[in-house]
Amino acid sequence: MSAVGKFVMSVVSVAAAGTCLVVGSAVTANAAPIAVTSKANKDCLPEGRDDQWPGVINGRPDGFDPGDLGGVYLWHDTNGFHLRVTHHGDDKAVFSGEIGTPRGTLTDVTGVQLEKNDRFAVGPQGHHLNFRFNNYGHDDGLDFRTKCAPAITFSFKRAANTLPAERVFLGDQKAHPASDPFSIARGI
Repeated sequence: MSAVGKFVMSVVSVAAAGTCLVVGSAVTANAAPIAVTSKANKDCLPEGRDDQWPGVINGRPDGFDPGDLGGVYLWHDTNGFHLRVTHHGDDKAVFSGEIGTPRGTLTDVTGVQLEKNDRFAVGPQGHHLNFRFNNYGHDDGLDFRTKCAPAITFSFKRAANTLPAERVFLGDQKAHPASDPFSIARGI
């Protein structure tokens, strides 16, 4: 089964700058499957706002520049979520991934600095998003928002291999999830 659509509401550790942060039920790993439902969503804030994500994901990574350590950089701010891939050097590196939410939708998805062979697609009900980027040492990425999403699951690969968690950088502190795939639950 794909990593998209999996999450667990449990406490996990997130490593940040050589320390261990406990993030409550905010970031989870090795999750059990959940069902997608289109019923009324109790997780929807007024006007569909989805701005209460845990602190570990907030803020652009400090010192993030194209060509940084190879991996995925993910953060949230007042403009939504931002995902960037990059690696050191100018050779080709293929990054791909899946992003999903059990309820709610991924909206306003836009490509950032994509070349002609880079691709992304949003599922028909907006619950899932897949991407594949050919990266040449600069940055490729996506910006997106969520609407009424209680959690988001992420799964990343470089070439055909699961990206190690230490190559996934979250928020302004460049924290790492405990594993890849992982989920982030929104606080209300």
